[in-house]
Amino acid sequence: MDIDYRIYVKKYFIFIFICIICIFLSILSILYITDPLQLFHKSFFHKDKMYYSMREQAAGIINSFEFDSVILGTSMLENTSAREASQKIGGIFVNISLAGSSFYERAIVLKKVLQKNISHVIYSLDSVYLGCIKENPSRPTKNWAFLYDDNPLNDYKFYL
Repeated sequence: MDIDYRIYVKKYFIFIFICIICIFLSILSILYITDPLQLFHKSFFHKDKMYYSMREQAAGIINSFEFDSVILGTSMLENTSAREASQKIGGIFVNISLAGSSFYERAIVLKKVLQKNISHVIYSLDSVYLGCIKENPSRPTKNWAFLYDDNPLNDYKFYL
């Protein structure tokens, strides 16, 4: 009896390929459902928790939360109360200040924010960063700037 093993090998490879695809789709589904950065939707499990630095988390806030006013600055504005600004100035404020950020880095975030209908912007003009037009070398923009483009498919890259 001559058994043709090629058929079994072919079926084995197809089975392995299907398993890999299923695992990959399962991981993507879990990432979409949990969505810790809240890039695609507000989180179902943890409503207001922030897990990353504001450079990454601000993209989720911009995409998922309702607001019409923004506080954007460095660490000098980082602890400014959005609730108090909303009460005193009016509007729905959100604070997305990036600690230690240059104007170059804040411009990436501000460009995305201004695509919404914004009525007030509180922006810090720090003299330390006036001459600095480049990114912070300890936090390269290639690691997070893709979160602010108009392509939602590449946002998965941050999770992977």
